[in-house]
Amino acid sequence: MIVFELAIPNIALIGLTLAVPYVVVNTALPLAGASFELLNLVNRRVHSMLFLLVMLFFFGKYQVNKFIRFYEHIRDSKYLVGKWGEDFSLKKPIFG
Repeated sequence: MIVFELAIPNIALIGLTLAVPYVVVNTALPLAGASFELLNLVNRRVHSMLFLLVMLFFFGKYQVNKFIRFYEHIRDSKYLVGKWGEDFSLKKPIFG
């Protein structure tokens, strides 16, 4: 299913990116004796920076996949002109 293969891993990654820093900041820093102002400052800055990093990661991943598809399209159109293309990739058999 597409939802389980694509959506859930991405949603889980974004959720953990937002939840883990909150838990770390609000448990580790008070134990270290940090002030309320420092906790507030770290909470405001860490989430925005991590969210930006995750979005940059997804954008980079999207661009790499797009480039790979573009490269394969060029390769197939260049070398398979007038020939029958055969797919030798490992896939599940149709019957069985």
